[in-house]
Amino acid sequence: MRDKKRLIEVYEHLRQHFGIHTKSDFAKAIDYGRTSMSAALNGNEKYLTNNLFESICNTYKDVFNIDYLLNGNGELLTPMEESKVIDIEKTSIIDLYATLIKEVEGLRMMLKEELNEVRDIKKSLVEDHQMLNNVIDRILDSPNYGIMAAENH
Repeated sequence: MRDKKRLIEVYEHLRQHFGIHTKSDFAKAIDYGRTSMSAALNGNEKYLTNNLFESICNTYKDVFNIDYLLNGNGELLTPMEESKVIDIEKTSIIDLYATLIKEVEGLRMMLKEELNEVRDIKKSLVEDHQMLNNVIDRILDSPNYGIMAAENH
């Protein structure tokens, strides 16, 4: 079962950093059968072979530590890959923060524009309301209003 755990660690690293999205992608990348890969990821010891882990290391040179994959010694990633991951994560955080700042500023500007539009609409509605009240007042104050009201009843 330890082999399964290590294989899943490889799969998750590839999903996060190498664009592997499915078990089929993983199998295709290392030229391994899709059903065999699925069986290996499910813990079938028949498929959790040294050849599988060696194929992974040959395909992804300088990424995975073969001693870890075969024997559980050391860390999953080679020191070179670990430093790349750390650099990518730092860069990603800085880029993400900068992107978020730009998006927030864009949203702030958009909301400000929409607020101005709402204010303009409100002003227009208030003016229309006042105009209608003035028309109603003129009608009610007109001497013909009583006659028109009586005729309609």
